[in-house]
Amino acid sequence: ETGFLLRGHLVEVKGSDLIADHVGGTGRAVNQIIDSAMGGVLFIDEAYSLSADDRGGFGREAVEVLLKRMDDERHRFVVILAGYKDEIQNFFHLNPGLDRRFPTANRLEFQDLSEGDLFNILIMQLEGGGMILPDSILPVIQEVVHRLSSQKLKNFGNAGEIRNLSESIQTRVHARIGASSGSAVVTQNDIPDEYRPVVRSSDKTISDILRPLD
Repeated sequence: ETGFLLRGHLVEVKGSDLIADHVGGTGRAVNQIIDSAMGGVLFIDEAYSLSADDRGGFGREAVEVLLKRMDDERHRFVVILAGYKDEIQNFFHLNPGLDRRFPTANRLEFQDLSEGDLFNILIMQLEGGGMILPDSILPVIQEVVHRLSSQKLKNFGNAGEIRNLSESIQTRVHARIGASSGSAVVTQNDIPDEYRPVVRSSDKTISDILRPLD
């Protein structure tokens, strides 16, 4: 829209796509991908995979080819590197030229989605999949999302994590009702096993919970 790019199309690859498994192949692969992105945007996801120890030096070669083309044709295409913050920062140590081509002002950090956002996404995906959510299941789902959000690990998948949960719930519902004409009503038992331990049982009192500890 600003006139910087001739075409504006998007070419999306993973860092591993830039690496060949034989001498001479990496440079060819990188150049072909860059050629396809000319006039548009080259989006490299999981770019830090280029610095993995098992790449045999081919990752470093791929970065060198990429940086040279970025200099030679800097007004012809845009490069975006994406990945987890810590891994990307470590990746920049692979070649001093990365810091210069991707200055601090050009680095965007996206915060994790809020618990409310994750809950709304899960409800939207379940209902979009034809699931029926009675009022009694909503607190259970909210508890699952709360625990996922509060206990998330460093590489928490945000909406991707919620998509996996939604697909697991839908799979269990369909397996339960089978080919019957029953409606796809989500119950607490449809919460996948790996998530179910985080669901609080609504029929236990505080005394019941504390008794084993006492």
